[in-house]
Amino acid sequence: MATGSDFSPEVQQLVNQHMATGLYASADDLLVTALHQLAIDPIDEEEVAAIREGLEADARGEPSLPLDEAFAELRAKYGLPDDDDP
Repeated sequence: MATGSDFSPEVQQLVNQHMATGLYASADDLLVTALHQLAIDPIDEEEVAAIREGLEADARGEPSLPLDEAFAELRAKYGLPDDDDP
């Protein structure tokens, strides 16, 4: 299994942040949990591309989707109730 010295500094920082929560007994446990989660809920490449595009547009100073519209789209996509629903 990977050891801390096998990780890039960025990945090691993420590992440290998650280990600090106390939810994982070791970096191995963290990695196994992450891999199991990816098997259950794989990364949607279209969503990643859309996020990347939005971040790049923001960096260029282009207007982005207002937050209330973004949340409305996410609620609709995942079948979640509106904020106004009881």
